[in-house]
Amino acid sequence: EKEEIIKGTILKRIKGGMVVDLIGVTAFLPGSQIDVRPITNFDDYIGKELEFKIVKVNETRKNIVISRKALLEVDLHEKRKEIIDQLETGMVLEGTVKNITDFGAFIDLGGIDGLLHITDITWGRINHPSEALQMEQVITVKVIDFDVEKVRVSLGMKQLEPEPWEEAEVKYPVDSLVKGKIVNMMNYGVFVELEKGIEGLIHVSEMSWTRHIKNPNELYKLGDEVEAKILSIDKEEKKIALKRKRLQAKASKDEGLKSKAEQFAAESGYRNGKALTKALADIYGVGGSGTTGTRRTRTKVTAELRDAIKGEAAGGKAKNRISKERSISYIVVDKIIKGGYDQL
Repeated sequence: EKEEIIKGTILKRIKGGMVVDLIGVTAFLPGSQIDVRPITNFDDYIGKELEFKIVKVNETRKNIVISRKALLEVDLHEKRKEIIDQLETGMVLEGTVKNITDFGAFIDLGGIDGLLHITDITWGRINHPSEALQMEQVITVKVIDFDVEKVRVSLGMKQLEPEPWEEAEVKYPVDSLVKGKIVNMMNYGVFVELEKGIEGLIHVSEMSWTRHIKNPNELYKLGDEVEAKILSIDKEEKKIALKRKRLQAKASKDEGLKSKAEQFAAESGYRNGKALTKALADIYGVGGSGTTGTRRTRTKVTAELRDAIKGEAAGGKAKNRISKERSISYIVVDKIIKGGYDQL
């Protein structure tokens, strides 16, 4: 009879479900009515004797439809009510990961499933729950909220750890030097993870002194480790602005000069101080090209280089008829390639 509970043995698998022997009478068990949980292998049930509930009887066609899920749901609902009545917000429990989806994971708390949303797994950035969780993994969770009527439980993992932004202003004061990994790239800048849950933005306008950056991928890629300074921090908005181009302002301004120096050195082939001085004298006419008596000595040549290095040339006024362009070359070669005037 309909609604009757009866024992039976699962005989075989067919399209859409299983064939069950009910003491000499066969019945159809739909695949969706075998269990309350998703089934990965139907063949595991073949040969098992279980209890079923008769849900439909068609005497004309001699067709009987049964369900095991209907029985399990009654027991499960009672268990759930018993468990949820004991729950309290903030309670810490152990559970087992039973299912992982794009939006989170379902955790078995021993008769009732709770949802651990992807945003409540970690303070850091993850793209999918599987990056932090595995099936059948036993984890510790905190009860964030629950609904007695709907028998729903919301869980959290990150809530077991301190909120990283609480001490952010102390840990990351303005102008402090920080290191981190690039975890996201946008057209307007890159996001750098300073620690789990705290990211800073390097805007394209803060990336270089000497280059106009249209897209961050001209300089960086995901996963790059970068060093930067804190430009500003807003604890309420949970935003940190970072700067790169001001990290070493003077060195950054000299990038263009450095490349010119490297090119000059490569073309001239001169590497030691004396030869390089002579090369400069020959190329720019500092030493002249006459006899030894009329040619300026190396001492006078280096004196002129010293004048250039002192800054008159960089300011637009060159002493001893050394052009600004030539003086820049002296400065670059002297200060960048040779590491200082004294080594020339």
